[in-house]
Amino acid sequence: MKHQLAMILNACIALVTMIIMLYYFQPKNGVSGWKRGTGTFMYFTIQSNVCSAIVSFAYLIMNLTGITIPEWFMVLRFVATVSVNLTCLTVIFYLGPLYGYKSQLTDENIHMHLVGPVMAFISTCFLESDMRLKLWQMLLGLIPTVLYGALYIYKVIVRRQWKDFYGFERVDIRKSGSLMLLLTAVICILTGLVYNRF
Repeated sequence: MKHQLAMILNACIALVTMIIMLYYFQPKNGVSGWKRGTGTFMYFTIQSNVCSAIVSFAYLIMNLTGITIPEWFMVLRFVATVSVNLTCLTVIFYLGPLYGYKSQLTDENIHMHLVGPVMAFISTCFLESDMRLKLWQMLLGLIPTVLYGALYIYKVIVRRQWKDFYGFERVDIRKSGSLMLLLTAVICILTGLVYNRF
């Protein structure tokens, strides 16, 4: 039963995310589909959800073809889940109050900001594997945040190519960045503890 439910959740994650991305690559208001679609990848929400969907798709393929799922893949699954968890929690506690929950949790955003991350969390932590994560494996979940943080600082502060859509400069981007790293580490450990069932 656990296996079947994991397959269903992973299929939903992969399929719905793919449909949303196809929608983003459609031309709109005079903007080409390619420019519109690739432009969405400036957001951590898109990057994390696409990564989660790719991992979900790979999980489905490996199960359907009888390939034994290696430990490194489950760690990758965990890292992808931490990333979408960060997206979800950022929306609930920061972007929602900042921009309004209506804009953050309607249309395709309800999947990207809430439903997709919740499905990934349930499947990863309760349905897919009985392995136990070590602390260093949990903390690998920091990697996407560190990489995106470096890209964000470069694009927003150094090159001024992106607007500060997360509003980090309102306080101090160094303090904001440090806080995000700390919160991500906490999410990594808490998610890892749930994954290991404490």
